[in-house]
Amino acid sequence: MKRLRILRNVQLGVKTLWLHKMRSLLTMLGVVFGVGSVIAMLAVGEGASQEALSQIQKLGSQNIIVESIKPIDSGSSTTRSYLNSYGLEYDDARRIAETIPTVQRTVPVKVVRKDARLGTRNLELRVVGTTSEWFDLVRRPLVAGRVLTPHDDETRSNVLVM
Repeated sequence: MKRLRILRNVQLGVKTLWLHKMRSLLTMLGVVFGVGSVIAMLAVGEGASQEALSQIQKLGSQNIIVESIKPIDSGSSTTRSYLNSYGLEYDDARRIAETIPTVQRTVPVKVVRKDARLGTRNLELRVVGTTSEWFDLVRRPLVAGRVLTPHDDETRSNVLVM
């Protein structure tokens, strides 16, 4: 009984499709183009997402930078400041590495921005004081010369990388 009903419905559907060929063709084309456009948009979005992630990873997105900023001095002579020193120290880097198990490496960095002049041009320079491990984390192309080495760290050599 149920099979007979299903068979009758299928026959009626096929007959209706043959009677209205143009409507059936247009409906079919609409479904094909609709599904195709959704798939194409998802592919474009996924490709753009992968490209963005690739660009971010080239910048070193797996690095977390922890920095301190000097507190603003209120300028009032009546208010006493009990602040002797501020900022992160080598012990802080060691403590972070020991406390957080997912931290693979800590590298101390001191960045100072200075203005400079070259002939008539004014430049803003960024001077980075760090150890040899910094070059493993921040992938910068080296044009000439060499990067810092662990021997430079041990001997505390005055070395400059430009």
